[in-house]
Amino acid sequence: MPLSRRFPLVLAVAALAAALALVPGRAESADWNDRTAASGALWVGPTTAVVSDVAAVVTASASSDKPTTAWFEYGPTAAYGSRTTSISLGTPKGGARILGKLSGLVAATEYHVRLVAQDARGRVAGSDTRFVTASAAPVTALPDITGVAQRSRLVGGSFAVGLIVLLGLPPFAMFASELAIARSLADARLAWVLGAGMLLIAVAFAALARNAGRMLLGPAAAAAPAIAVPATVTAALLVGVAASIALGITAGPLADLFTTAASQIGTVR
Repeated sequence: MPLSRRFPLVLAVAALAAALALVPGRAESADWNDRTAASGALWVGPTTAVVSDVAAVVTASASSDKPTTAWFEYGPTAAYGSRTTSISLGTPKGGARILGKLSGLVAATEYHVRLVAQDARGRVAGSDTRFVTASAAPVTALPDITGVAQRSRLVGGSFAVGLIVLLGLPPFAMFASELAIARSLADARLAWVLGAGMLLIAVAFAALARNAGRMLLGPAAAAAPAIAVPATVTAALLVGVAASIALGITAGPLADLFTTAASQIGTVR
Protein backbone atom coordinates (compact mmCIF):
# COMPACT_ATOMS: atom_id res chain seq x y z
CA MET A 1 0.00 0.00 0.00
CA PRO A 2 1.45 3.39 -0.93
CA LEU A 3 2.45 5.61 1.96
CA SER A 4 -0.11 8.22 0.93
CA ARG A 5 -2.90 5.66 1.39
CA ARG A 6 -1.55 4.27 4.68
CA PHE A 7 -1.20 7.69 6.30
CA PRO A 8 -4.98 8.29 6.80
CA LEU A 9 -5.30 4.81 8.34
CA VAL A 10 -2.51 5.57 10.84
CA LEU A 11 -4.19 8.83 11.75
CA ALA A 12 -7.50 7.07 12.32
CA VAL A 13 -5.94 4.48 14.64
CA ALA A 14 -4.12 7.18 16.62
CA ALA A 15 -7.31 9.22 16.97
CA LEU A 16 -9.22 6.16 18.22
CA ALA A 17 -6.51 5.39 20.81
CA ALA A 18 -6.54 8.99 22.03
CA ALA A 19 -10.31 8.95 22.34
CA LEU A 20 -10.24 5.77 24.40
CA ALA A 21 -7.53 7.20 26.64
CA LEU A 22 -9.72 10.23 27.38
CA VAL A 23 -12.79 8.21 28.43
CA PRO A 24 -13.53 9.18 32.10
CA GLY A 25 -12.81 6.43 34.62
CA ARG A 26 -10.40 4.48 32.49
CA ALA A 27 -7.49 5.20 34.82
CA GLU A 28 -6.72 2.15 36.95
CA SER A 29 -4.76 1.51 40.15
CA ALA A 30 -3.82 -1.38 42.38
CA ASP A 31 -6.98 -0.89 44.45
CA TRP A 32 -9.33 -0.22 41.57
CA ASN A 33 -8.44 -2.12 38.46
CA ASP A 34 -11.66 -3.73 37.25
CA ARG A 35 -13.01 -2.40 33.94
CA THR A 36 -16.54 -2.80 35.26
CA ALA A 37 -15.69 -0.10 37.78
CA ALA A 38 -14.33 2.09 34.99
CA SER A 39 -17.62 1.79 33.14
CA GLY A 40 -19.49 3.29 36.11
CA ALA A 41 -21.23 0.12 37.28
CA LEU A 42 -21.26 -0.74 40.96
CA TRP A 43 -18.02 -2.57 41.86
CA VAL A 44 -16.71 -3.94 45.17
CA GLY A 45 -13.13 -5.03 45.78
CA PRO A 46 -11.72 -7.68 48.13
CA THR A 47 -11.40 -7.06 51.88
CA THR A 48 -8.14 -6.89 53.80
CA ALA A 49 -8.12 -7.65 57.55
CA VAL A 50 -5.50 -6.65 60.14
CA VAL A 51 -6.05 -8.62 63.36
CA SER A 52 -5.16 -7.44 66.87
CA ASP A 53 -6.09 -9.89 69.65
CA VAL A 54 -9.90 -10.19 69.48
CA ALA A 55 -10.45 -7.22 67.16
CA ALA A 56 -9.78 -6.52 63.50
CA VAL A 57 -9.51 -3.52 61.21
CA VAL A 58 -10.90 -4.27 57.75
CA THR A 59 -10.58 -2.23 54.57
CA ALA A 60 -11.96 -2.56 51.06
CA SER A 61 -12.73 -0.40 48.02
CA ALA A 62 -15.89 0.27 46.05
CA SER A 63 -16.86 2.42 43.09
CA SER A 64 -20.03 3.52 41.34
CA ASP A 65 -21.31 6.45 39.32
CA LYS A 66 -24.39 6.69 41.56
CA PRO A 67 -24.91 7.47 45.27
CA THR A 68 -23.73 4.43 47.20
CA THR A 69 -23.82 3.04 50.72
CA ALA A 70 -21.58 0.25 52.03
CA TRP A 71 -21.08 -1.97 55.06
CA PHE A 72 -19.07 -4.99 56.16
CA GLU A 73 -20.67 -8.35 56.87
CA TYR A 74 -18.78 -10.72 59.18
CA GLY A 75 -19.23 -13.86 61.23
CA PRO A 76 -17.77 -17.29 62.06
CA THR A 77 -19.17 -18.82 58.85
CA ALA A 78 -19.74 -17.75 55.25
CA ALA A 79 -23.33 -16.99 56.29
CA TYR A 80 -21.84 -14.04 58.26
CA GLY A 81 -24.67 -13.01 60.62
CA SER A 82 -23.28 -9.65 61.78
CA ARG A 83 -22.68 -6.36 60.00
CA THR A 84 -21.25 -2.94 60.63
CA THR A 85 -23.23 0.27 60.38
CA SER A 86 -23.93 1.43 56.82
CA ILE A 87 -21.93 4.43 55.67
CA SER A 88 -22.58 6.75 52.75
CA LEU A 89 -19.87 6.92 50.10
CA GLY A 90 -21.46 9.71 48.10
CA THR A 91 -20.87 8.99 44.42
CA PRO A 92 -17.54 7.10 44.44
CA LYS A 93 -16.97 7.21 40.70
CA GLY A 94 -13.22 7.31 41.13
CA GLY A 95 -13.26 4.60 43.79
CA ALA A 96 -13.53 4.95 47.58
CA ARG A 97 -11.75 3.10 50.35
CA ILE A 98 -13.91 1.94 53.27
CA LEU A 99 -12.54 1.18 56.72
CA GLY A 100 -14.34 -0.79 59.43
CA LYS A 101 -13.52 -1.93 62.97
CA LEU A 102 -14.69 -5.31 64.24
CA SER A 103 -14.48 -5.71 68.03
CA GLY A 104 -15.76 -8.09 70.67
CA LEU A 105 -14.74 -11.14 68.64
CA VAL A 106 -14.12 -14.56 70.16
CA ALA A 107 -10.49 -15.54 70.72
CA ALA A 108 -8.86 -18.25 68.55
CA THR A 109 -11.78 -18.27 66.10
CA GLU A 110 -11.87 -18.07 62.31
CA TYR A 111 -14.04 -15.30 60.91
CA HIS A 112 -15.36 -14.45 57.44
CA VAL A 113 -15.75 -10.86 56.28
CA ARG A 114 -16.73 -9.08 53.06
CA LEU A 115 -17.74 -5.62 51.91
CA VAL A 116 -21.26 -5.10 50.58
CA ALA A 117 -22.20 -1.97 48.60
CA GLN A 118 -25.57 -0.81 47.28
CA ASP A 119 -26.70 1.84 44.83
CA ALA A 120 -29.90 2.48 42.87
CA ARG A 121 -29.19 -0.49 40.59
CA GLY A 122 -28.90 -3.05 43.38
CA ARG A 123 -26.46 -4.65 45.77
CA VAL A 124 -23.02 -6.16 45.15
CA ALA A 125 -20.98 -8.23 47.63
CA GLY A 126 -17.20 -8.47 47.51
CA SER A 127 -15.19 -11.63 47.79
CA ASP A 128 -14.97 -13.49 51.11
CA THR A 129 -11.91 -12.96 53.32
CA ARG A 130 -11.04 -15.16 56.27
CA PHE A 131 -8.95 -14.31 59.35
CA VAL A 132 -8.28 -15.89 62.75
CA THR A 133 -8.31 -14.01 66.06
CA ALA A 134 -5.51 -14.44 68.59
CA SER A 135 -5.63 -17.04 71.35
CA ALA A 136 -6.77 -15.89 74.77
CA ALA A 137 -3.95 -14.98 77.15
CA PRO A 138 -3.55 -17.51 79.98
CA VAL A 139 -4.96 -16.36 83.31
CA THR A 140 -3.71 -17.70 86.64
CA ALA A 141 -6.00 -17.38 89.65
CA LEU A 142 -4.42 -16.59 93.03
CA PRO A 143 -5.60 -19.89 94.60
CA ASP A 144 -3.63 -21.71 91.88
CA ILE A 145 -0.31 -20.12 92.93
CA THR A 146 1.38 -22.44 95.44
CA GLY A 147 4.85 -23.58 96.42
CA VAL A 148 6.61 -20.28 95.68
CA ALA A 149 9.28 -20.89 98.32
CA GLN A 150 9.91 -24.36 96.93
CA ARG A 151 10.17 -23.09 93.36
CA SER A 152 12.45 -20.14 94.21
CA ARG A 153 14.00 -19.41 97.60
CA LEU A 154 14.84 -15.86 96.56
CA VAL A 155 11.32 -14.97 95.46
CA GLY A 156 9.83 -16.79 98.44
CA GLY A 157 12.08 -15.00 100.91
CA SER A 158 11.42 -11.59 99.37
CA PHE A 159 7.69 -12.27 99.40
CA ALA A 160 7.88 -13.27 103.09
CA VAL A 161 9.66 -10.03 104.00
CA GLY A 162 7.06 -8.00 102.12
CA LEU A 163 4.31 -9.89 103.93
CA ILE A 164 5.87 -9.10 107.32
CA VAL A 165 5.96 -5.42 106.36
CA LEU A 166 2.27 -5.49 105.37
CA LEU A 167 1.29 -7.27 108.57
CA GLY A 168 2.97 -4.57 110.66
CA LEU A 169 5.35 -6.84 112.49
CA PRO A 170 8.71 -5.74 113.92
CA PRO A 171 11.31 -4.66 113.02
CA PHE A 172 9.47 -2.51 110.49
CA ALA A 173 8.16 1.00 111.09
CA MET A 174 4.49 0.06 110.57
CA PHE A 175 4.66 -1.83 113.85
CA ALA A 176 5.69 1.37 115.67
CA SER A 177 2.88 3.27 113.95
CA GLU A 178 0.34 0.73 115.16
CA LEU A 179 1.69 0.99 118.69
CA ALA A 180 1.51 4.78 118.58
CA ILE A 181 -2.11 4.71 117.36
CA ALA A 182 -3.05 2.19 120.05
CA ARG A 183 -1.39 4.29 122.77
CA SER A 184 -3.18 7.46 121.58
CA LEU A 185 -6.57 5.73 121.63
CA ALA A 186 -5.88 4.31 125.10
CA ASP A 187 -4.83 7.73 126.46
CA ALA A 188 -8.04 9.24 124.97
CA ARG A 189 -10.04 6.49 126.72
CA LEU A 190 -11.54 5.35 123.42
CA ALA A 191 -11.42 1.72 124.31
CA TRP A 192 -14.24 0.74 121.95
CA VAL A 193 -12.45 2.32 118.99
CA LEU A 194 -9.22 0.57 119.99
CA GLY A 195 -11.07 -2.73 120.32
CA ALA A 196 -12.73 -2.39 116.91
CA GLY A 197 -9.41 -1.45 115.32
CA MET A 198 -7.63 -4.40 116.90
CA LEU A 199 -10.39 -6.74 115.70
CA LEU A 200 -10.08 -5.48 112.10
CA ILE A 201 -6.30 -5.80 112.25
CA ALA A 202 -6.67 -9.37 113.51
CA VAL A 203 -9.04 -10.26 110.67
CA ALA A 204 -6.70 -8.75 108.08
CA PHE A 205 -3.72 -10.50 109.69
CA ALA A 206 -5.47 -13.88 109.58
CA ALA A 207 -6.58 -13.48 105.95
CA LEU A 208 -3.13 -12.40 104.77
CA ALA A 209 -1.36 -15.09 106.75
CA ARG A 210 -3.70 -17.82 105.49
CA ASN A 211 -3.49 -16.95 101.80
CA ALA A 212 0.17 -16.00 101.80
CA GLY A 213 1.08 -19.14 103.73
CA ARG A 214 -0.60 -21.29 101.08
CA MET A 215 1.18 -19.41 98.29
CA LEU A 216 4.58 -19.66 99.99
CA LEU A 217 4.53 -23.04 101.69
CA GLY A 218 1.77 -24.97 99.96
CA PRO A 219 2.69 -27.92 97.73
CA ALA A 220 3.72 -26.88 94.24
CA ALA A 221 1.67 -28.22 91.35
CA ALA A 222 3.15 -31.22 89.60
CA ALA A 223 3.68 -29.34 86.34
CA ALA A 224 4.78 -26.06 87.95
CA PRO A 225 8.28 -25.11 86.75
CA ALA A 226 10.98 -23.55 88.87
CA ILE A 227 10.85 -19.76 88.90
CA ALA A 228 13.77 -18.38 86.90
CA VAL A 229 15.01 -15.06 88.28
CA PRO A 230 17.28 -12.90 86.07
CA ALA A 231 20.37 -11.39 87.65
CA THR A 232 18.97 -7.85 87.52
CA VAL A 233 15.77 -8.92 89.31
CA THR A 234 17.84 -10.82 91.89
CA ALA A 235 19.87 -7.70 92.63
CA ALA A 236 16.73 -5.55 92.91
CA LEU A 237 15.08 -8.00 95.32
CA LEU A 238 18.14 -8.26 97.55
CA VAL A 239 18.60 -4.48 97.69
CA GLY A 240 14.91 -3.97 98.44
CA VAL A 241 14.88 -6.51 101.27
CA ALA A 242 18.08 -5.12 102.81
CA ALA A 243 16.82 -1.54 102.57
CA SER A 244 13.49 -2.46 104.16
CA ILE A 245 15.20 -4.11 107.13
CA ALA A 246 17.77 -1.33 107.56
CA LEU A 247 15.18 1.45 107.42
CA GLY A 248 12.88 -0.41 109.75
CA ILE A 249 15.55 -0.72 112.42
CA THR A 250 17.45 2.58 112.11
CA ALA A 251 14.89 5.14 110.91
CA GLY A 252 11.55 6.42 112.08
CA PRO A 253 9.75 5.85 115.38
CA LEU A 254 10.93 2.26 115.79
CA ALA A 255 14.50 3.42 116.48
CA ASP A 256 13.18 5.58 119.35
CA LEU A 257 11.31 2.61 120.75
CA PHE A 258 14.44 0.47 120.63
CA THR A 259 16.42 3.21 122.40
CA THR A 260 13.75 3.60 125.09
CA ALA A 261 13.53 -0.17 125.60
CA ALA A 262 17.31 -0.43 125.89
CA SER A 263 17.46 2.36 128.44
CA GLN A 264 14.65 0.80 130.48
CA ILE A 265 16.42 -2.56 130.48
CA GLY A 266 19.60 -0.87 131.58
CA THR A 267 17.78 0.96 134.40
CA VAL A 268 16.18 -2.22 135.64
CA ARG A 269 19.52 -3.94 135.80
